[in-house]
Amino acid sequence: AWSAFCETVAMVRSLERTSSGSTLVHDDLELCELSAQRSLHRDWDAALKRTLLCVQSPAADASHRVRAAITALKVATNGGALGVMDLVYREIAPLVDADGVSVPDRLSFLMIYNAIRGDTQLSARMARELLAVAERSLPPHHRLPVLADCSTTMRRCGLPNETTAICEELFRIAVNVRCFEQAADVCHRAIELLSDSGHLQEADEWMLKYNRLRRSKRELRTHRGLCLALVRVYLRRKQWALASELLASPDRGALWDDPVAMLRSSALAMKI
Repeated sequence: AWSAFCETVAMVRSLERTSSGSTLVHDDLELCELSAQRSLHRDWDAALKRTLLCVQSPAADASHRVRAAITALKVATNGGALGVMDLVYREIAPLVDADGVSVPDRLSFLMIYNAIRGDTQLSARMARELLAVAERSLPPHHRLPVLADCSTTMRRCGLPNETTAICEELFRIAVNVRCFEQAADVCHRAIELLSDSGHLQEADEWMLKYNRLRRSKRELRTHRGLCLALVRVYLRRKQWALASELLASPDRGALWDDPVAMLRSSALAMKI
């Protein structure tokens, strides 16, 4: 779906260039494309360079640059580009209180940066404020990315029960609005969190939550992070056949053919 979206954006931009001659447009479509590219890319450096062009553009307004900076911080976190995170913060921090910058965007920017490079207590406070603002002002479907970002932050900066509560709410809303990709992602997050903290029974319960959705095996294999989390549960329970079935996926290539999955597997092996 993300690939098809990016192809459509390319077609739209081609038509715009033909009709107006413009080469770069800073609009909401660009922000959506940057977010999509973050989901698609394995080359984090290329994705980050593309995003920084938007962050640093003097032609874009403050709101647009802050929203692009949020994506840039996420990509930089994925790639371990801590120096770039600092650069983005110095560039954008003076803009977060500018007219047109929304409260959720200001809180998201400060939350993500401080979770990795700043004050973790401040990050947790920003996350709690963001959750409250989202609950008051956003419809359920639009709360999903906020809850996902806050669950990641609170896993690092908050209390364990806070993270679990966020995951529960995220899963509930995702299922209600039939966003099963998000439901799979939160199951993955919760299983890893609970397994890391030794709450193995609760991790098993999250596996059962996903199984009760009765999604197809083909769909499950597209969620490689969840597959690795489930393999972790199956190995602990000595369910070797189930673990082997997920590791050697017949229609998408084995997990060990994916370098990102291999990196996550190496981290998992060290934990075990």
